[in-house]
Amino acid sequence: MHSRSFESRPFAALLLSVATTAVVFSTGCSSTTSPTSASVANVASREHVIPPPRPAESATGELPPSIVRGLAYLEAQPALAPSAVLVLHYLRRWYGLTVFPDLDDRYRIALNQGNTPGLPEDWKASYLRVMHRIISPTVKINLDGRARWEDFAAAMFARGGVNVITIPALYCDQIPYPMAYTSILESGRRAGGYELTHVGMALRWIDENGCTSPMDAGFEPTVANDIAELVDPTDGVTDLDMESTAFLMYMGRRDLVREDMLVAIVDAQRPNGGWSDDSSDPSLTSAWHPTSMALWALLGQHEPEVEMSPMIVPAEFAP
Repeated sequence: MHSRSFESRPFAALLLSVATTAVVFSTGCSSTTSPTSASVANVASREHVIPPPRPAESATGELPPSIVRGLAYLEAQPALAPSAVLVLHYLRRWYGLTVFPDLDDRYRIALNQGNTPGLPEDWKASYLRVMHRIISPTVKINLDGRARWEDFAAAMFARGGVNVITIPALYCDQIPYPMAYTSILESGRRAGGYELTHVGMALRWIDENGCTSPMDAGFEPTVANDIAELVDPTDGVTDLDMESTAFLMYMGRRDLVREDMLVAIVDAQRPNGGWSDDSSDPSLTSAWHPTSMALWALLGQHEPEVEMSPMIVPAEFAP
């Protein structure tokens, strides 16, 4: 069995030590006051306007039942994790979904509340300011005279993990790659698991930012093939299985997606519409991360010809 705990899932719980240094992130949201009773409805949108939804054929009512139920599960959550907002923001743009029209405001509220003591790492303002770049092209880093990641993010490199893989890619158009970035990406590929999948994500972000990849032309196909090798639904569907499948869709490698995996994802859906970290363990409850990864994979199956939308919102949508 290859189950994973929530704590081992880096996309959901990045500890962004880079944000605790003297780096200043400039965004369209300047307030740090926690709006304790704020609702999405009374928070004015001050960000970019995302592309309009695609035609009605992508509306929830015309999607497969498994996707409709999964989206309903996430809609029913009393507090949607900010990382879930980022994923749904992307899926909504990619597939023109009509659900979750208020994601920018949800993220802004979470960001304003992010200095509240005792929050999980993926709800803290330090995390949210860094990841805000995904949905806001106005986010910039004030280098304050420092030129490279090594100059201000030593703690991040000492900690390792997916931070050093993904964050330099997210900001590659603003800051040069770390000097050891080729080794970092290769090490992530060899490590397998979530580090490998996040190497795939980093390569997509490099492309979306218009940066030149530090790797040779054969690296990305190798990464995609390695990610495909992670998938094995024979002993239960895990979060890593679903993330690997979703990221293959994201990398434009639908040809490497296993059909039996897509069938297994549908079969693994819980009665409440969500998915758990490991379908072979009945004690695990549904959670946002495996649910969002399952939806990502199933949407890719449902509309394989949809032109891929960048996860990082393009600069032309800046106000």
